[in-house]
Amino acid sequence: MKRIIIGIVIGIALFIAFLVFDGPSYLERLGEKTEEAGRKLGEYREKLDRSAREARESIDSAREEVRRLLP
Repeated sequence: MKRIIIGIVIGIALFIAFLVFDGPSYLERLGEKTEEAGRKLGEYREKLDRSAREARESIDSAREEVRRLLP
């Protein structure tokens, strides 16, 4: 029971410190950076998908060319 009360008191103290030391604006900036990183990752994924598709098409055309040349 003593540990629960100590945990609650520590939690309340941390929450108050979070609010006093401008925690919400920090979270807002963190959210903006996370959104930016998400957009960049989306762009990288699209480029990777495009490159994989082009590589697959090149391999398929090379395979067909080899099959056509070999008896």
